[in-house]
Amino acid sequence: MCSRSNEIISDLLNKVNETERKRDELEVEDRKLENKFIIVQAKVSRLEDEMVWQKFTKRCLIWVLLRSWFVLAVAFVWEKDKSREGSIVDSCLEIEHIYLPLCYHRPTSNPATLYCLS
Repeated sequence: MCSRSNEIISDLLNKVNETERKRDELEVEDRKLENKFIIVQAKVSRLEDEMVWQKFTKRCLIWVLLRSWFVLAVAFVWEKDKSREGSIVDSCLEIEHIYLPLCYHRPTSNPATLYCLS
């Protein structure tokens, strides 16, 4: 009887030890997954920051290019019309009504609103 009890106790202790070992393995695996998740979160955050910066940079670059294009167009028309009497305002209006609609449409109630003077 005593030996049977010892066997049962030994089996139970083995099962407890096996359960604890599996629990420890699962805890280690859980920590590994947590670390991977933290790394992935950091990468996602970095990528989001890069995307925001790229959008901002792209918008600024487009704005600068459009603005530069407009200034060059004003200079070109101004140089072309130097011999003719007129002012830079006339040149700006000419560019505003002829060239800029090719780029984008900006409805304005006042045609004297000048891009080059903004």
